[in-house]
Amino acid sequence: MRGVILVGHGSLRSGSGAAMVRVAAGLQGRCIADRIAPAFLNYSRPTLAQAVGDLASQGVDTVLVQPYFLVAGKYVQEDLPAQVAALARRHPALRLYLGHPLGAHGELVAIARERLQGSGPRPSEPWALLLVAHGTPYPEANGPIIWAAGRLAQVAVASTWATAYLTCNTPDVLQAVDLLAHSGLRHVMALPYFLQDGRHVREDIPRLLDRARARYPRLTIRAVPPLGYHPLLEDVVARQIQRRMAREWIPNSRKTAQRSNGCLGSGCP
Repeated sequence: MRGVILVGHGSLRSGSGAAMVRVAAGLQGRCIADRIAPAFLNYSRPTLAQAVGDLASQGVDTVLVQPYFLVAGKYVQEDLPAQVAALARRHPALRLYLGHPLGAHGELVAIARERLQGSGPRPSEPWALLLVAHGTPYPEANGPIIWAAGRLAQVAVASTWATAYLTCNTPDVLQAVDLLAHSGLRHVMALPYFLQDGRHVREDIPRLLDRARARYPRLTIRAVPPLGYHPLLEDVVARQIQRRMAREWIPNSRKTAQRSNGCLGSGCP
C-alpha cells in the first residue's frame, strides 16, 4: 500500500492548519494513493512521526512525504529531511520518499488574485502591490515568491510591486513600504503570501503594517487575506505528488528507483 503525508509547519494558533487538513481530505478522494494524511513539523498535531506510524500500522509500506511549503527554505532543506531520515531508521521496512515544495504555479497566483478581489474595491487611483513572505536563509529559494509577485501585479494591474520578508531577507516590510511610498503612489495592497493563517499572518504582519501606517499617514495600506484554503491548492499539490510518483512509483521501474537518491530506509529497492 502507498501513502502520502502532507506536512506543513504547524502553529501555536489553534486551527491555523485547517486549510492543509482540508486539502489532504480533498486529495484522498482523488485516488492518488491508498492513504493520504496531514502532519506538522512543529506545535500542531499529528506530528510527522505520528502520521508515519499511523500509516505503517495500516499496512502502508511506501510513503511520500509531501512538503506543504511554498519554497525550499530551511524547513524543507534541513528540518524535514532530518526528520524523514530519523523516521526511516525507526521504520526500516518502510520506503520513505521526500517530495518537493509547491514552488511557482499559476494557480497560486490565481488564488492570490482572488484574495485581492475579495478584499473590497481596488483603489480608483494607481496602486502598489506588497507581497509579504516569511524569508529564508537560502535567498535563492525566494525565486517563486518574486515570480508570483511580478505575475500577480501584472494580472491584477498594479502600477508597481515589491516583496517583503519577515526574517532573513531584505527588504523587510518597513523597508519595502519606504520604497513604495517614495514612488509617489498613495495606495498599497499588502498580501501575506502564506499558506497557513498562523501567528505571522494574524499578529506579526498586522503589527508591521500598523507601524508603516504610522510612518506614512497619507498612505493607504490595505491588508489582504493570505492564500488559506482554495480548491486550486488541491490541484497544485496533486500535481507535485504525481510528478514525484512518476519518478519513483511507476510500475516496473525498479532500475530507475535503484538509481534514485530520494528513497530512505532499508525497505527501499
